[in-house]
Amino acid sequence: MSDLTEKLAKQQEDSLNISKFMARISKYTQVSELTVEMVNELIDKIVIHKPTGTKRNRIIQIDIYYNFIGKLNNEKASQAD
Repeated sequence: MSDLTEKLAKQQEDSLNISKFMARISKYTQVSELTVEMVNELIDKIVIHKPTGTKRNRIIQIDIYYNFIGKLNNEKASQAD
């Protein structure tokens, strides 16, 4: 019973956090340029990992942690020239 109560509380908290994030991001539906204010309001932190590979095959992993919802899972990696 306590496990179910904890799971329910976690789901309710996640739902509230998503609602808060959606309220903030809804202001930026027609963005032409990223501003400092937008970054400060929407992003908690950005983590840039050490590059792997060499020269043209170098890959840099960048993790973006958003306010209220954390890191979104995205399997694509950025390649640096």
